[in-house]
Parts: sequence; C-alpha cells; structure tokens
Amino acid sequence: MLRIGLPVALVAALLAGCAGPGATGSGPSPSVGATIGQSAAESAWPTASPTGSTSSVAPLPALPDGFPVHPSMVERMPEPRFIASWTSDAMPSEIYDYYLAELVAAGFVIDVEGPGGEVAVIRFHTPDGTPYQLDLKGYYRQPVEVDLGPPHP
Repeated sequence: MLRIGLPVALVAALLAGCAGPGATGSGPSPSVGATIGQSAAESAWPTASPTGSTSSVAPLPALPDGFPVHPSMVERMPEPRFIASWTSDAMPSEIYDYYLAELVAAGFVIDVEGPGGEVAVIRFHTPDGTPYQLDLKGYYRQPVEVDLGPPHP
C-alpha cells in the first residue's frame, strides 16, 4: 500500500476542495503575485488598477528620514513592493557592513541580521516603530541590488 506523507496528503486535500466539479469559487483566490507557500495576504502589495486608483492594501511607508545611502549606490526604479531600490558596484559584504553600522548610527534599531552568500537581509525599525527590510542581492564582482521595503518573507 502506498503511503503519502501528511504534507502531501494535506495539500492534495486542500486543492481538491478548492477546484474541480462542484467548486463554488467562494473561497479566497491567491493574488497574481503569490508564490508557492505564500498566502494572498502575504503577497498583496499596493498596485495601480487600470483606472488609476489603488487597491485596498495599505500604502507602503515612506523612505525613513535619515536613511543612509552608500556613496557607491545608484538609484533605480523599484518594483511595486519596494519603497526604493539601488545598484552598486561595491562588494556585497561592504554594503552589508555599511548598513549594519550606519543604520544604528542614524538612530534605527536593527531587529534581524541575515548575512548570506548571494542574498542578505537586514530588518530594522525607526524610533517610532515603523518596520523596514533591506534586501541585498549580489554575486562576487557583480553589481549589488539593494531594495528597501516593508518586512516580507
């Protein structure tokens, strides 16, 4: 007899209950930006509708006052889920270390340090408690991409 592990069986049961004959479509549908393992609420970002109005999702916070920008960084157009984005030709570890030191020096509180190889994360908040996440993506000797936005998975 074939045994299916609980996670696989649970996913199959949930999918069977959400689609197919007799499905009412009354349950929530994932958003276009949702990824596997991410709920629609987690992936919901404010986006402009064709009529120019915004969705009912809360707007992104503004760029925090006093936010430091590494001297090598060049601003670029952010994806809709980010507040601001930059690229830099500096080494990824230099950018990461800069933000660890400069965020604290500017009065921000670092909540999570997530150094990594190709991807690093720094979660921090302003003195008034507004949370932010800084995502750093880069390869050795490649331009580093730096994105600032609200915390996300």
